[in-house]
Amino acid sequence: MFIVRAKHMSEPVRLRYFMENFCGHSVVTINFQDWRNLVRTDGAPTVVEQIPDKLSGVLRDAEVVAVAASGIANPNPGIDIVRKDIKDAPMIYNTDHYKVVERLTGHPDYDAILKRTNVKDSDALRQMLDSWVWIIGPERDPTNHWAKEIPEYIKNATKKP
Repeated sequence: MFIVRAKHMSEPVRLRYFMENFCGHSVVTINFQDWRNLVRTDGAPTVVEQIPDKLSGVLRDAEVVAVAASGIANPNPGIDIVRKDIKDAPMIYNTDHYKVVERLTGHPDYDAILKRTNVKDSDALRQMLDSWVWIIGPERDPTNHWAKEIPEYIKNATKKP
């Protein structure tokens, strides 16, 4: 029993490392229920009052002034972190976007990812993978990364009811 569990534990780790190479960005995972608790279920941008621990390094590196996330009913889930950087004046607001994959098993490249990582698909693997949300990034959106003001969709984000 322990050997099977250890085998399944290594497969998600292999998949995460592959995803980092595949996407060209860092990849962190959080529990799906934690994600569900973080964002509005209607897909609207949600004010994030507590950034997920695994992304908290950005808080040490810069002055974070706003964080918004969207998912569940949003077809393009993600997290946007706005940092204030005076040395970039007059474009002092830097927005980093993190793409979110809520269900890796539903990703269009899922079968190819498994094949390239030599991981065998199974119900147990799918159940484990679907219990996580994959956060990939950061990416810099050329229209929003450097701005004079916080982007409207983030400024107008609302708290989760």
